[in-house]
Amino acid sequence: MADGFYEWKTTPAGKRPVHIQLKESKPFAFAGIWEPGRDNSGNYDPQLMSFCTILTTQANTFMSPIHNRMPVILKRHNEQKWTDQDPTKRTELGEIISPISDKYMKSWDVSQFVNSPRNNSPICIKEELRLL
Repeated sequence: MADGFYEWKTTPAGKRPVHIQLKESKPFAFAGIWEPGRDNSGNYDPQLMSFCTILTTQANTFMSPIHNRMPVILKRHNEQKWTDQDPTKRTELGEIISPISDKYMKSWDVSQFVNSPRNNSPICIKEELRLL
């Protein structure tokens, strides 16, 4: 679960970080894939590295000016469908991984303070006002 994500928008002044959230400011789930670490026999081994990724999809109209892709944000009613282990029940995959509607999203520019992984602070999501 997350309550927002960052993307970097290309501007004449260079790449600028933008914080994106759902308008309701509530946590949401991304569509992701996780592969546990396995030994040579294919058995799960917690000592081995696991892998994960967040799926992306084409940008909706809201995200297009910021970036050409966006993470797949799962609608609440699709979260269980996404985690369903039975692949025969994945008939609605196209709808599940399609971009979320523009009407649910909001964003604001933030400081380049967010560019360092060492910075884990409310400052990361504070709106940065810029002069035109």
